[in-house]
Amino acid sequence: MPLIREVFPEAKVICCVRNIAWIMDSIELLIRRNAFDVSRLFNNPAERATVYSRSDALSQGSRLVGYAYNALKEAFYSEQSASLLFVDYELLTIGPAKTMSLIYQFLGEEPFEHDFENVQYQEPEFDNKLKTQGLHQVRA
Repeated sequence: MPLIREVFPEAKVICCVRNIAWIMDSIELLIRRNAFDVSRLFNNPAERATVYSRSDALSQGSRLVGYAYNALKEAFYSEQSASLLFVDYELLTIGPAKTMSLIYQFLGEEPFEHDFENVQYQEPEFDNKLKTQGLHQVRA
């Protein structure tokens, strides 16, 4: 956040947050769906051996979940915290129109219409490099 504030003094950061247990569960379901692919999210066979070793590995401070969580905490407790907006993932999925309205309000931007019934995204090239198909897939 200090670097962002230094380079872009008026910047605002939107952080989509979700319970860590649900994040780990989503990753675990993805790993199990791709059981024959050796995901590059893990450094060695011991890390990918069980659901517990996978969760332990990803929650380390320098890894996918642990790093994001630590960076989020640092930003939350920083002098720049007024520039942050935390958006609860479940609230976004349950009430996207209302949530987007609040995001536009935070940004000081005029809202515009969105088609929430037709939201799709995928990044297969990135996911294939990680050997974790579907990691960046948003279904309608």
